[in-house]
Amino acid sequence: MELALSNGRLVALLGPYPETQNDASILNNILQNNQLPFMQASDTLVADRDFRDARTSVEASGIQFLYSAEQGPRAAPQSTEQASESRRVTKVRFVIEQFFCRLKATFRYFVIPVRYVSLTHNFQPLEIACVLLNKFAPTNNANQENPAVAQRLLDCMKMKNEMDKLVTEILIPLNLTRRNALGYTPTPVTDIATTFPHLTKDDLCLIACGSY
Repeated sequence: MELALSNGRLVALLGPYPETQNDASILNNILQNNQLPFMQASDTLVADRDFRDARTSVEASGIQFLYSAEQGPRAAPQSTEQASESRRVTKVRFVIEQFFCRLKATFRYFVIPVRYVSLTHNFQPLEIACVLLNKFAPTNNANQENPAVAQRLLDCMKMKNEMDKLVTEILIPLNLTRRNALGYTPTPVTDIATTFPHLTKDDLCLIACGSY
């Protein structure tokens, strides 16, 4: 179990734990045993949705708990608000994914999945690698270097879903949501070229490459 700061520095590496124990139960045990004494009531814990069942224990400690939104019943699509919140949480949480991406790129030993299975019996290699990355790897200063990105995310969360309006008012009445939609005439590319959004190189890199 790993816990990192927003700058990418690892502050806790706990384990190893049995493979049969899920993420939520591990976090519950950690909190019950007070293995995170440095966390205070005003702190915020951002986690993957696999930790959602530990929400009661986390919030009972006075810690704000954020995780990616769950899927609706029968894998129904998320609402606009849920999807926006899920993306916001994922953007904040990507520092831990970035840490392990850097770990595998620096220490090729951990690229092979079977090596992670062996950590149950030999945890020391991972501890050493994490200490070295904490000491020598550069910190993630995304908040200071790109302050406009965070503000843009907050602004986008308040935007209305125009696609929902398009589907409700145009596509559904014309039966264009069906695979075998009849009577649909494709719009010529020349008619939409002027309205197609213009993306910068940074926009394309973010869409194609993600947070890494």
